[in-house]
Amino acid sequence: MGRKGLCAALLIMVGCLVQVAAGFAEEMYPYDLEPIINRWISSGHADGASESFTHWDAEGEVPAGCAACHSSPGYLDFLGYDGTKSGQVDKPAPLGTVVNCLTCHNEAAAWLDEVTFPSGKTVGDLGPEARCMVCHQGRESGLDVDADIAAANVAGDDEVSADLGFINIHYYATGATLYGGQAIGGYQYAGRSYDLKFDHVEGYDTCIGCHDPYSLEVRTNESVRPSECADCHARVSTVADLQNIRMNGSMVDYDGDGDLREGIAGEIATLQEKLYQSIQSYGATVTGNPVIYDSHT
Repeated sequence: MGRKGLCAALLIMVGCLVQVAAGFAEEMYPYDLEPIINRWISSGHADGASESFTHWDAEGEVPAGCAACHSSPGYLDFLGYDGTKSGQVDKPAPLGTVVNCLTCHNEAAAWLDEVTFPSGKTVGDLGPEARCMVCHQGRESGLDVDADIAAANVAGDDEVSADLGFINIHYYATGATLYGGQAIGGYQYAGRSYDLKFDHVEGYDTCIGCHDPYSLEVRTNESVRPSECADCHARVSTVADLQNIRMNGSMVDYDGDGDLREGIAGEIATLQEKLYQSIQSYGATVTGNPVIYDSHT
């Protein structure tokens, strides 16, 4: 972290301690806050020098459309904590803030229990993980694909149109991934069945069931062993081993490489490679135009 980011983080930490002194955080969390602050200050949420919080420095403010997730005032605005209507951001946010204590620990956030995804679908009874999903849900959905195709008014599936472009779901859309068919973050073909949610054992089926909400890392013990996972997954001895997890009863070779022991991450990686090859082949043999992604167009 650079000097600018470190100074910003220290100022934010002082602000958190002021909240404790005022009795707000102490009332909600009547125990030693120092370990929590230490975990938070090394997290991405506290990195005031990161692109997530400095992208708009030249503009002088964080636009309202981005402020809910890229500034503390914007998030509080979205919650309605600032006295405005909840569920929307009414104005741009000032520069220089991150996701700090007050962002998630306030009266409005404490009551937040449901989240509406970009698809328009609302998932309720979430509890504290709703605070995570406000931002970690993406900004597009599978429904936007059909909407864009309809708006372009193309004659067939293989027609090239300048009105069609890449739809970027934006950053870590983990909430949409977790709630699969309920959130419709990915594209869903008509007539097919999709899992509504990634089901896991009770207590480990939410964002904060597996991730420490302050460090954002997978929960571990002193030996950096993901003990919460290793109790059931014998092949896991380090955090890096999490990608090797595969249910014992999962006897489907999803990627067709003949390996039924590799972790599901390995299956997905091979499918990604095949998808990329298919996209390249489609451009070369069907449309006669390469499919190109440029983040600036």
